[in-house]
Amino acid sequence: MLNQVTLAKQAEALGFCALWFRDVPLRDPGFGDVGQVFDPWVYLGYMAAHTSEIALGTASIAIPLNHPLHTAKASASVDQLSTGRLILGLLREIGQWSFRHLASIPKGVERSFENTTK
Repeated sequence: MLNQVTLAKQAEALGFCALWFRDVPLRDPGFGDVGQVFDPWVYLGYMAAHTSEIALGTASIAIPLNHPLHTAKASASVDQLSTGRLILGLLREIGQWSFRHLASIPKGVERSFENTTK
């Protein structure tokens, strides 16, 4: 995750359309990708402050892990602070590995996940 601002500015200067950020609460060793280590909303705000034209997209905000009102407020905040550059992408399910390692999963969400993957 070193030099991300420099890379973002280079991408913007080269005419890239968007930077993408994922909501990865924990590193899953079986996934093979370190992914996003920062909170996506904080990181989007940080990148918005260092860029001016490139779109800022969430490749996946994990809805089962985030209250809808918090997601709405955070996404509206980033969109306003970035002058309308947010592209919001949502994820309706997360893997079993994350469920096992997060103690605050809302009751019934894991069962819902299991039912949709059978």
